[in-house]
Amino acid sequence: MLRALKRITLLLLAFVAVMAAALYLLYFRRTPLPPAAPHEHTVPVISAIPGLSACWVETAKTFSSFPFGSTAGSVLVRHPAGDLLIDTGNSSYYDQEISGFPFATWLKLKSLAGQLKPKVPLPDLLRRIGEDPGKLRWAILSHVHLDHAGGLMDLPPLPVLLTREELQFAADPSVQARGYVIVAHTQKFPPVAAPTLRFEP
Repeated sequence: MLRALKRITLLLLAFVAVMAAALYLLYFRRTPLPPAAPHEHTVPVISAIPGLSACWVETAKTFSSFPFGSTAGSVLVRHPAGDLLIDTGNSSYYDQEISGFPFATWLKLKSLAGQLKPKVPLPDLLRRIGEDPGKLRWAILSHVHLDHAGGLMDLPPLPVLLTREELQFAADPSVQARGYVIVAHTQKFPPVAAPTLRFEP
């Protein structure tokens, strides 16, 4: 019996060691990035477009002893035809929004995206830099995850632009159940059947 117990203990220790090594190799080991592939597109010089400017509005960030950190917020684009936001960070109601999830999902959300809950709500940060949140013309979402769409809950109502694929993703009950999208956030989105905007190059 004692011999079997020792064998089980050794197996458990070996398993823990292998898992720790795998975790290090997958997530924490510093590796150089491969060289970027050549491409034909260039980033426009924003200052060359009259009346156009952009700035990062950071609502939260985390630091880590490991070689990565996280940040959340929005890009404010000022344009003569109307100012807009690209992404909005987390909602300042984040804790209430995730409180109804099962414990395992709640713990995941609390420990990951929960670290990026706004220290100051996005509208207050916008006012500090002279932007009236009530006069924003649009919000454009790169995608609908809660740490990109949540700030809509803090802003006055405004048109939200996003791809149809993201709208369909957000409407999926299984996606909502896993905590990738908060149901309350989807009420700020246009309907899935909303008309598509097309931009001429």
